[in-house]
Amino acid sequence: MVALVLNRPDPDRPDADRLTIASTFGSPTREVEPDGYGPGGSGGVAEPVLTCAAEAMHVDGVVTHAVDGGYGPSGMMLATPVHVSGAVGGSLVASTDAGYGHIAEHRELLAAFAQQVNLALTDAQTVQAMRDAYHDSITGLPTRALFIERLKQALGSIALSRDDVMVLYIDLDHFKDVNDSLGHSAGDELLAEVGKRIRSCVERRDTVARLGGDEFAVMLDESDRAAAVELAEHVIPALRRPFRLAGRDVFIDASVGLASGATTRDPVELLRDADVAMYHAKKSGPGKLAVFEPYMHSAVLRRLELHTDLKYALALSELALQFQPLVRLDSAEPVGVEALLRWPHPRHGAVSPVDLVRIAEETGLIVEVGRFVLRQSAQQVAHWRSDLSGINLNVNVSAREIADPEFVPQVAEVLNVTGLPAETMTLELTETIFMTDPDSVWQPVNQLKDLGVRLSVDDFGTGYSSLAYLCRLPVDQLKIDRSFVSSMRTSTANLAVVRTIIELANTLGLQTVAEGIENSAQLDDLRGLGCELGQGYHFARPLDPDAARAFLARYVARAA
Repeated sequence: MVALVLNRPDPDRPDADRLTIASTFGSPTREVEPDGYGPGGSGGVAEPVLTCAAEAMHVDGVVTHAVDGGYGPSGMMLATPVHVSGAVGGSLVASTDAGYGHIAEHRELLAAFAQQVNLALTDAQTVQAMRDAYHDSITGLPTRALFIERLKQALGSIALSRDDVMVLYIDLDHFKDVNDSLGHSAGDELLAEVGKRIRSCVERRDTVARLGGDEFAVMLDESDRAAAVELAEHVIPALRRPFRLAGRDVFIDASVGLASGATTRDPVELLRDADVAMYHAKKSGPGKLAVFEPYMHSAVLRRLELHTDLKYALALSELALQFQPLVRLDSAEPVGVEALLRWPHPRHGAVSPVDLVRIAEETGLIVEVGRFVLRQSAQQVAHWRSDLSGINLNVNVSAREIADPEFVPQVAEVLNVTGLPAETMTLELTETIFMTDPDSVWQPVNQLKDLGVRLSVDDFGTGYSSLAYLCRLPVDQLKIDRSFVSSMRTSTANLAVVRTIIELANTLGLQTVAEGIENSAQLDDLRGLGCELGQGYHFARPLDPDAARAFLARYVARAA
């Protein structure tokens, strides 16, 4: 009888291993148990097998035992360790009826067999390691490494007369919101479902991979630009359909970049070009497609530079605030300001607010940046209120901030240090934060309400609202997105949306704020619909602190 004993993790004791009889050959006089639990653990014939194996593994050499009433006249048992990638991983155990005179020969024979087992186990481990390295554990899709290998093969074999190799680089929009609100297990479930949906859109011969994080890629061999664009136009709406996670519908979008092997035969460069195109698609808004053009590289280099520079900008106080007045629409009286972050870069000039927020999120600095805005704006408005007592403050809050357990204590500290009354501060959270996972924001928003802070739903109407959750959440204000305001006179649908939001807010006892008012016609329409507050270029652009105070002071002077 020959038995292979392996050292395997014990599921009941994560900190320990157990010896297991993995397989046997031959027929002993008594049945050998198929499994074992370490020396002395299972009894029967398995016990001496495991005991002998354990000793061989301990001394890392061949051992010989005489077994009472054992396997044949002599009852001899031999064991030799087996190695997996150089480390002891088990033992090969054999019983023999040979006398002591033949033991030396049998020891050599067993050791030779063990060498073959060593090679087989090491090969199996190598195959599994390659499998793990080349396939994502969450989605089962090829990893970046395997994708690059297949892309290299496709680029190397393509002929000039054949169709091209096309690469789609897919990045999920709002995935961080899902992770922050529902947790990483729900995020992993979402990634697995995304992988399935992408696979359902492609042909069998196409390669779909998860590159890491929330990024995926598709390689279309023997294809062309038209086919790749058509595929992207199938993938984007497929990912836009709701995902059922944790008992609720979750919505995401996908930004897609497209690059062609006609521009390069280097797989890494081709994937990079598709990534660059994806970044440009993301700048245009969620759910967009962009095709790579060479000029896009300079923009990416600038983005990488800004990633590094933002860290220094915080340390060197290069970030600044502007303030846009909020006014009563019926009287044009300013009642507050919205704090807006600005970055006057010393080399690149003013960085757009959209790019600034995106860079802050990509670098993980969004919480620190948000803390800066909260502290500086509260300090500024508290100072103004010494002679402009009716001025309130609106501050934007990101999903990362509201998920941070230190956020509510920080708000309380800012109010305490600056002396700004809590009821004069309104924190603006996007509709996505509330609707993606309202249960997760329930605790922090209620803690903020306990502080006396007001809450606003920013960009209302642009996401996927739930009236049931809106009624539950203790919000005070709805902000109508500028996209609806700007097209009220050209789109009856958008006019209807604005009217419905205002009527809904009135029914729920909420204040309404219209964003992006640019002319008197829009102002008249909003007044007629009953909107209470507004902001936009018609009243004032975002202003530096001194100009904002002068604007507010002019109304106070007129009122006096």
